[in-house]
Amino acid sequence: MIERLNTTLCNVPVNIAIDATNDSPKGVFYLIHGHTGNKEDVTIRRFQTILAQMGYEAISLDAYAHGSRMAPPYTSTDSTLHALAMPEVVKHTLQDIAKIHQTHYLKNYHICGVLGISMGGHVAYLAPQFMPFVNVIIPLIGAPHMARHYIKSKPWLADKTSEIQHIIDELQCIHLEMYQHIHILQINGTKDDIVHYENAFDFHVSLPKAQDVEHWFVLEEVGHIVNETMVSTVTEFMKKIDPLLERGRL
Repeated sequence: MIERLNTTLCNVPVNIAIDATNDSPKGVFYLIHGHTGNKEDVTIRRFQTILAQMGYEAISLDAYAHGSRMAPPYTSTDSTLHALAMPEVVKHTLQDIAKIHQTHYLKNYHICGVLGISMGGHVAYLAPQFMPFVNVIIPLIGAPHMARHYIKSKPWLADKTSEIQHIIDELQCIHLEMYQHIHILQINGTKDDIVHYENAFDFHVSLPKAQDVEHWFVLEEVGHIVNETMVSTVTEFMKKIDPLLERGRL
């Protein structure tokens, strides 16, 4: 049976899912929703359940300025202001996860994963550069290079990003050596015109390869959604790497 607890960790609203029959979780997974979403996202909760059933403590959190800690500009309906705020949301959320893990989980768990959807996928990609203890990332319909994402997907903001360019420039997966020993599942849609798959594909082919590390890149003929096949692929991937993670935990 999966038990859920709504609480706060380091002043961040979270929902923690665990298997009540398992008194010794094997690790922790952080799950991050998409832009303007919240920790109660239906698909995020579904992945929480899957990961909890596999023996992980699965923590869904409200991204910075989202959900229970909503703050401007998300209290408005101005999509331009939302788009300009997103890089700061990504960066701050990464810092939040790092603080939560270092404060509450670092001493207890040797396995740490990050799964994110859309904006949460951006967070998952960048997690190893903010958190050296991460050993699994699952970015779904996300982008590894924020500058390229804004140029390709948000050209209408070109003359408005000067004040946030320094943050955008920080959010690039450029330290590829940090990813060599991390298990990675990337899934993108070929028909996605919000987060273009080429950004993710180029990152995948540039990754250095290591023995006993799984790097998967999967394309689905869909737009900007997480479909049933993606859910099944995440489950298959986790079953594949589970013994590898267990081996490293012992």
